[in-house]
Amino acid sequence: NTKSSLQNHSDEFQKMRIKVQMVIPLVFQDHVSGVVCVAARRPRQFTTYDTDLMTSVGREIAVAIENARLYGIQRQITERLTVSEGKYRRLFELAIEAIFITDLNGKLIEANQASADLIGASLGEIVGTDIRQYLPPEELETARHVRKLLLLGQPFPQPYEQRLIRKDKSEVIMMISSNLVKQGDEPPVFEHVARDVTRERRMQDNLRHYVQQITRIQEEERNRIARDLHDETAQALYVLTRQVDNFVRSSPNLPCE
Repeated sequence: NTKSSLQNHSDEFQKMRIKVQMVIPLVFQDHVSGVVCVAARRPRQFTTYDTDLMTSVGREIAVAIENARLYGIQRQITERLTVSEGKYRRLFELAIEAIFITDLNGKLIEANQASADLIGASLGEIVGTDIRQYLPPEELETARHVRKLLLLGQPFPQPYEQRLIRKDKSEVIMMISSNLVKQGDEPPVFEHVARDVTRERRMQDNLRHYVQQITRIQEEERNRIARDLHDETAQALYVLTRQVDNFVRSSPNLPCE
């Protein structure tokens, strides 16, 4: 390609009656991105200074071209990241699950509307607060244990159950998944995705209670029937025994063993 380009330039110069020309390749890191041609219609001798100067100019042009190429690539990447971030942001904000991010100290640095609804407060009220203030004292140990495992990179069963205290002091049961997110040289953060399962758990507890009640009633009924059968059978056998005894006494001619 370079030879073909130089030949084309040479043909054009001959048409223009060019007497002398200097061709300097545009080289950047052993890659030729083009050439610079200096021509004159009168014969002349290029000096070493001319050659060094044009070589330096060619080098600077090659660097400028490479920077422009890299800038174009960077701009494309930035645009794609912006589009991706916009899509993620919309998904983040509109998700029905509560999604919130905490730093290593438990500070809630970002959350979506579902998180605010879960806590029963506005986004402005919860962002910047300590997530631990929404956990019952007995749940803090679970939070510390999960934090330790995430920092050590050790697996554990997910999602896990955790309770939360809402702003109105009512209790919520969550099924929550947690991940450690690293962002370059910045300190890692914890990303949590939670779902309110309070109603489901209460329905399960109520169903479990009803099953226990039904089982207890069935057991009591079986015991009652067993007692009744036992009492009736015993009474019937007693009556039958007395009848046989009376019959034997009233019939002296019957042989007895």
